[in-house]
Amino acid sequence: MKGKTLADLSIRVGLPTLIVGLLALWVMPSGLLATTPTNLNWPNYGNDLHNTRFQDVDLINRSNVKNLAPAWVFHTKVLDPLGELQVAPIVIDGRMFVTDGHDNVFALDAATGKKIWAYEPLKTDDMPPIEQMIVCCGRNNKG
Repeated sequence: MKGKTLADLSIRVGLPTLIVGLLALWVMPSGLLATTPTNLNWPNYGNDLHNTRFQDVDLINRSNVKNLAPAWVFHTKVLDPLGELQVAPIVIDGRMFVTDGHDNVFALDAATGKKIWAYEPLKTDDMPPIEQMIVCCGRNNKG
């Protein structure tokens, strides 16, 4: 970790956490909601099979974007600078599903950020410890 500072680590951990929190704004009821959306699910990477990243709700617009603030923050507790989080959460029926840089999976309440459950994949003896599994550019989890 030569040449890296605590600020670098903070950005790597904090930025993905902030992104997950901001995405939670899209699925929680709020006074900013002008109409009742017909679908708050985000079932695929990029929302749909065409990866449009579009949600047909009038939640964020030019007049209220300045009022955005994180609704909640969830910490995966992965502080490994090689285990970055690069994932788009999936949201189904008010539950948000995310992974961390060590392939753990979390189900969260999308409105509150509270952990519903977590899954840690079975680590077998025939695999080296995850700390030793560096391929190319680290152990980035891209969902």
